[in-house]
Amino acid sequence: MPDYGFYSWPEPKVGRMVKVHDKTAKREASLSWDSRISKVFWRGAIVVKLREQLLEVSKGKLWSDIKLIVWQNLNGRLKMPEDHCNYKFLVHTRRICVFRPC
Repeated sequence: MPDYGFYSWPEPKVGRMVKVHDKTAKREASLSWDSRISKVFWRGAIVVKLREQLLEVSKGKLWSDIKLIVWQNLNGRLKMPEDHCNYKFLVHTRRICVFRPC
């Protein structure tokens, strides 16, 4: 699970990482595989080409719950970390910016 506090998640919304971990572990343990949503899930900002391509290939697909996050206008797109456990398939895209601009 990504560290949302370290990357870009607004701290006041997500809470302390220990609580996030506990809520996530509890949710994870309470759900069977069959009870989870059979969709690919991702939320994020376009900071690398890979993320833009992810949005393009998944647009309008029934198997997709992939959405762009614009912090100034969330429109119900924000999901708490424990809510990610509701999905069978999670996408994690890295943002690599070592020694070069993103």
